[in-house]
Amino acid sequence: MTFQIRPLSDALGAEVLGGNFKEALTVNEIDELKSAFLTYHLLCLRSDPLSPKSFYQVASYFGTPFMETTRKNWVGDVPEISRLESTYKTQEAKPKDPKFSRRSGWHTDHSFKEFPPKATLLHGHEIPSEAGQTRFCNTQKAYDNLPEATKQQLEGLMGVHSYD
Repeated sequence: MTFQIRPLSDALGAEVLGGNFKEALTVNEIDELKSAFLTYHLLCLRSDPLSPKSFYQVASYFGTPFMETTRKNWVGDVPEISRLESTYKTQEAKPKDPKFSRRSGWHTDHSFKEFPPKATLLHGHEIPSEAGQTRFCNTQKAYDNLPEATKQQLEGLMGVHSYD
């Protein structure tokens, strides 16, 4: 099977249509997905809902999934997958000040690790029709569009990320 890969914008992302991600993919299909990821940096895989094991299998096409550090978020017997929710169980649980909202602010997933993953995979179960808060950006394109003088100022700099 060959996927239909449709770019979402000039900056980032492609939609992948025509795959059955509930079943194991062929080597050629995996190579096609990896190539699309390297080209577009963000893939939206259109699929029926996946079981945790099927989702793990899709994640493994991009590398070796690692165990999620927050045990309470584990999904069943697949500790490499965690469940995150964007809604609060009760009104009292919602912080009065949005800056104290969980997972608020811009971040990169697991960039504090010595060997950070090359990708984060999300599997939406309940997706808001509008005003979703998950955003993605192409930092390579942002860097490429910097003035040469700014690139020279950045040359040789290194960032250290921490989790606290």
